[in-house]
Amino acid sequence: MQEGELVYVVREWLPGARDLGELLADGPLEPYDAYQMVRQVTDAIAAAHQRGQAHLRLTPKCVLRTDGGQYRINGIAVDAALRGLPTEDAELTDVRAIGALLYASLTHRWPYPEDRYDLQGLPKDLGCVPPDQVRAGVHKGLSELAARILCEQPPHHTEPITTPAELAAAVAALPKIRPPEQPAPPVLRALPNNARPRYSPPRPPRRSR
Repeated sequence: MQEGELVYVVREWLPGARDLGELLADGPLEPYDAYQMVRQVTDAIAAAHQRGQAHLRLTPKCVLRTDGGQYRINGIAVDAALRGLPTEDAELTDVRAIGALLYASLTHRWPYPEDRYDLQGLPKDLGCVPPDQVRAGVHKGLSELAARILCEQPPHHTEPITTPAELAAAVAALPKIRPPEQPAPPVLRALPNNARPRYSPPRPPRRSR
């Protein structure tokens, strides 16, 4: 918003929301949470690019999760304007950033050699490998998706993803990932009549003679 020579940056107020960096401090996300993050962030970035906007500075601090499990993004078109970032290959820049967020969410590691955002980077000689080769138990579909985003030659001869629209289509094509089942509450059962504890009144103390 601009008023004369002053420019104001208005951001949505999300009380109780935690950014992705805070969430990852507790370890990697569950597959369902990682899926929701990449789906919602991708949809928001794809919609922004359709309007001719780019983010170009998408980091874990820019992605917020509300108490209801919804993900929001701060800084679309803001950091690029404030920092004078180049807009060439803006689609690829934003897609690679989403891929890094997904990789970190699955492995609790930053997918590049340097340490970033309180996450340890990968070994320099490792190259670009799918998340399931870095951490056991990673969801296969999300692992392949991250590799298609970040690796110039993805495994299994799959095509790399280079635009937000391609990424949105790839996320939509993933098999449905269900939320983790909540433990069932304990079942309280009534005792049969003959099994109910009986009340015994306390005995009076014996008198010494």
